[in-house]
Amino acid sequence: MKITHVVIHELEKESGKIGATLTLFDSAVDAADKRVVKLITELNNRYKNRSETYGVFDKKNPTTFHSSFEKYYKSKTEAEFIEFTKAAAEDLRVRIDTNAPAKGGYLIFAHYEQNRKFVGVFLVRNTIGLSFKKDAEKKKFDVDDVQHIDFENLAMACRLSIDSYRKSEIRYLSFINKKGDEMSQYFTRWISSTDTETNEQDTKLLYDLLQKVPTLDISLHSIPFISHQRVPV
Repeated sequence: MKITHVVIHELEKESGKIGATLTLFDSAVDAADKRVVKLITELNNRYKNRSETYGVFDKKNPTTFHSSFEKYYKSKTEAEFIEFTKAAAEDLRVRIDTNAPAKGGYLIFAHYEQNRKFVGVFLVRNTIGLSFKKDAEKKKFDVDDVQHIDFENLAMACRLSIDSYRKSEIRYLSFINKKGDEMSQYFTRWISSTDTETNEQDTKLLYDLLQKVPTLDISLHSIPFISHQRVPV
């Protein structure tokens, strides 16, 4: 995996309560750090194993995410990438501030290449796990609580295919599909997506199309007669 930029912001919002707090950072993390590469690789792999919804930017009603991304796309600079992430993150904070069910987390923005070039946005949260802690004096192991990134329950995520966007192809945006999740709807509107379809809908459309194709009646009587006589040389 090749990583160009990674920026992380913290969006604090307790589910069931009003009010969201955003902690913004003015610099990108070290994209060459092995731990950062492992983080983005893990997020991308988890993303690929989830059901997706597809869409495009709503050009008639552009959001801050859309307009800020456009500025970065034209400049390709790290400084503009950071500004893009800060503006987009603040817009999401405003959108969920008065929405009681919504819950915050860590917003990870990454421009990376894994077979294709993507800008990914991942909303992740921490979870409590267990680990062994060695007590050298008592010569025994204790079990200790540890906090770590909850990859298993990736909260929200979106990938923008740079290649498809550059070629003006349809459906260059893809989202984790969480039907009935209110935060998921906020996330989609924040990105500024329209014409969303799921891969299940794609399968149904293909099935419906195939159902309309007439069945070919192939039988021995319909095959032209082929002579088995030797052709003179």
